[in-house]
Amino acid sequence: MIKKVLVLLLFLFPSLSFSDGLGLYMLNDFDSDNGAYEVNYGYSPGVGLSYALTLGENKLFSYRLGLEYYKSRGQATIYQYASDGNFSKEPTSTTVNAKRRTIAAVNTFEFGLYRSKNLRFWVGPQFTIMDVKEKVEYQINGFDMAIGPVVGLNYNMNENISLSLDTSVNIMDSGENLSVRAYVFWRFGETFEVKPARGVANDMGEQLLYIKDLRDQGILTDREYESKRKEIIERY
Repeated sequence: MIKKVLVLLLFLFPSLSFSDGLGLYMLNDFDSDNGAYEVNYGYSPGVGLSYALTLGENKLFSYRLGLEYYKSRGQATIYQYASDGNFSKEPTSTTVNAKRRTIAAVNTFEFGLYRSKNLRFWVGPQFTIMDVKEKVEYQINGFDMAIGPVVGLNYNMNENISLSLDTSVNIMDSGENLSVRAYVFWRFGETFEVKPARGVANDMGEQLLYIKDLRDQGILTDREYESKRKEIIERY
């Protein structure tokens, strides 16, 4: 059932949210669980597909949805008590191999602490729903949920490409884990708005001075400046 829900979200979410960023990302999940047995999975590489709102805009709040898949392998320690039920005796322990497959829907709520044309530094809460298939001595299928803080950075390379990096701590019933994600986004829709350096330029000379001011302020790169300069000259 969870797979059907994730696929549905994957196709419906862009139209519902007017998302302006579509990206792929790599994931490393550093996990240590404590439940009926004790298992340490170390780090778990994975992949994900992400949609992000207001990725290239000067907005305080943003939201992103990540759909991710990753596998984990590790060692589990299983404690066995005396067969007579005497829990005062020290239990014996055995170590077995453990593995887990996780499909997750990650909801990240971002609040920009620093925002510029190229950089956005943000923090916020993150809420994750997971479909987990785990095998230690026997296979267990089920849902898990996690919530915790996340901190991230977006870097807008050009008009269409953004890079992003975030780190989150996920708190759940079975323990805590640290996740690190690296994204490559393709931006579409609105981009970061910049206040003009001058008033509205009406003729070619004013427009050329206007884009020169933008270049001198670092708002336009040399390549973008040359492209816009040629456009203005050709227009007149």
